[in-house]
Amino acid sequence: MSNDSKRSEETNAGRSKVLRILQLVKNAQQKHGLRHENYQRYRGYCARRIERIRKSLKFMHSYKCAPKRAAKFVARNVSAELVGDLRFLQIVVFEVERNWAYAMQMKFETIDLPLSRKKFHMRQKLRRAVKCALFLESLVDGNQLVHRVTHLETKSYVSFICGSLELELKNWKGAVDAFDRARAGYTELFGQVKANELEETYAAKCRDVENLLNLCQAQSGDANVLLSTVSSVNLNASEDERKPPLEQGVIKAVPGNTEQKKRVRLAMEPKPLKPFFFDLALNFIKSSDQSNS
Repeated sequence: MSNDSKRSEETNAGRSKVLRILQLVKNAQQKHGLRHENYQRYRGYCARRIERIRKSLKFMHSYKCAPKRAAKFVARNVSAELVGDLRFLQIVVFEVERNWAYAMQMKFETIDLPLSRKKFHMRQKLRRAVKCALFLESLVDGNQLVHRVTHLETKSYVSFICGSLELELKNWKGAVDAFDRARAGYTELFGQVKANELEETYAAKCRDVENLLNLCQAQSGDANVLLSTVSSVNLNASEDERKPPLEQGVIKAVPGNTEQKKRVRLAMEPKPLKPFFFDLALNFIKSSDQSNS
């Protein structure tokens, strides 16, 4: 694809009223390396994409030169007044993606090196991605120049990036909260779209977020989460599943002498078992009572 066609696509994307961040990011990831988990290639693409957008907008960083002195770098940051053109939002989105891809690249490089100090650099890049994502949210939040769908897309995207950082830091409760917000946002977006391609994109993202949410809930070990899961399973069970096995017809009455029937009846009586999740719940309640007292 030539540079002129790339610039025309970016110009048309900037003139549109709605910025579909998920579709924009997914297309870029699939075409530029992440189909083969090549994060370094995708990181380089994000940097070049940011530079191309800045050139098309004539919004480049500059250097302030003075005689006999080193040039001073002058940054041009995106402000809330500029986001009427969605290309300014794309600059921040790809800045988030660049830092996230850099973090994932170092994570894959340190899979076989658990003692490597690259993991600290990786976490710093994730924090940088979260910082850029929160800046993106501040640009969109309460801005009348931004469409409501773009606002919802931004909220969901920022929640997912924040959840990725909390997941890496093993802060399970924070990750559960962030992924829960992302799931709610993408579910709402899924209900609003009409195009089949967008429906598949949002449905796949909802499944991915749901899997990460289940992982964080399982790792959190929270008694409330476990009890809510058990109660939901019991509530979703059918009436036949709630019946004792004798009433379900799984174990039929044994014809013959009364002694054999008595053994079957005793075997079906409830036993005082304490599963693992009930132990967790009791310990959680006891610890909370002691702290309150």
